[in-house]
Amino acid sequence: MIKREIENLNSYDQTKLVCDNNNPVWALDIPFATSYGLFENFLVELKQYKAIQDEDLRGLTTEKYNTRIALEAILWDIVPRVASYAQVNAKAQLKKFMSVTDAKLKKMTESEITTYGGEVFLKTQEVLDDLLIYGVTQLLLDDLESKNNAWLAIKGRPQEAYDAQKNAGEAIDVLFKKIDDVLINRLDLNALVFTAEHPDFVAAYQESRVIEHLPTTTLAIIGKVVDAVTQAPLYRAKIVLLETEEERKSSIKGGFRYQNSPEGVLQLEVSLPTYLTQTVIVEKLPGITSKVVVQMTKG
Repeated sequence: MIKREIENLNSYDQTKLVCDNNNPVWALDIPFATSYGLFENFLVELKQYKAIQDEDLRGLTTEKYNTRIALEAILWDIVPRVASYAQVNAKAQLKKFMSVTDAKLKKMTESEITTYGGEVFLKTQEVLDDLLIYGVTQLLLDDLESKNNAWLAIKGRPQEAYDAQKNAGEAIDVLFKKIDDVLINRLDLNALVFTAEHPDFVAAYQESRVIEHLPTTTLAIIGKVVDAVTQAPLYRAKIVLLETEEERKSSIKGGFRYQNSPEGVLQLEVSLPTYLTQTVIVEKLPGITSKVVVQMTKG
């Protein structure tokens, strides 16, 4: 969440605390109770989406990378052995299919290596009885099946999680508007009914509705993260200022910013699931806000 959203959320929490602590005052007042119920439901939903937005995808990305490496390794263990068998036994089509280099395996797309792994299993299973002298056993083939299934399970999850975070960001924008509408047009007015009999509650409620602004500092770096091909903004990219190890996440419009960064030549490391990590050089001059657009390429 950006600074303004955090300030608003803090205000909402204070309003909820005041209302909950004064429940006997308003519990039987239908207009107030109805408005507060809407506010509370929207706030719960907002925090649920915030939890999704705050999830760290680094572990998921690492798991996907390691699973892909394990699949490549088992394929590279089996494929040359079957290719040797095919060469000796004049099975030209099988030899051609198994004549894949380690470099070609690494260049396969997610879909290509998924399909290839499944076909290697099936074609090897057909001639498994003849492959014992080449070191290919049922145990090795079962290991391939296990690693291919693990890859099938993980390969789409970082993108799905990224999409979920992007959707959560859009939902959060809508919920902020809904909550403000309930507060400004309903609950703030409903609270005034208690002015005469419960002035302390009304005073505390009104105080909770005052947004306390977080400290501001001078902007030093303003940036945007976009897809190199489509130029579409990329949401929740991780940006690390290597000199200070400060971390940011790009907004739904791709934006990010740093306050009070050091001067000189700085490095920003930018990463996002399904994209290649980039290190971008930014020159920060005294008294000048530096601007940068980071072009990310699909991995």
